[in-house]
Amino acid sequence: MAEQKRLGAIENTRGDHQRTHMENTVGKGICPFCELNTALNKVIRSGMYWRMWPNPFAYPHQQHHFIIATFAHRTNILELGEAEWLELRTLLRKTINKFNIPGGAVVCRFGDLAYNAGTLAHLHVHIQVPDNTGPAMAVFGKIQSKDQEALLVRAFTQKV
Repeated sequence: MAEQKRLGAIENTRGDHQRTHMENTVGKGICPFCELNTALNKVIRSGMYWRMWPNPFAYPHQQHHFIIATFAHRTNILELGEAEWLELRTLLRKTINKFNIPGGAVVCRFGDLAYNAGTLAHLHVHIQVPDNTGPAMAVFGKIQSKDQEALLVRAFTQKV
């Protein structure tokens, strides 16, 4: 069980498809970003340190939702060297230009999954661009009660 916590938090998944994927990877001691399933995660850009693909478990109301993950299994931004930061900046710039992104969010959760509500401990960055059909969110806080969970579910699923 300690290994499972180090790799990810299945309890933080947002749906059956993602939960099944996590049970078949993290639940078996496999980091899904180290052993990338390229049929599910279709890499569209890569460098020496990072690779990027559209998020197969994208949040609702996203025009674009990309994942940029380190090749090396890292769990904290403090582990990144200068070359890795520079390459990430280049990937962000190229992606924003290629997809003509007028605005959005760059989100990076790191460290203890109990604090960032992530599913995977493997360091990765989200590029999220809303489609303006409803509230587009980037979650990084744990839900503390059923009332908070109900509010979050409504926010993620209601159409405006």
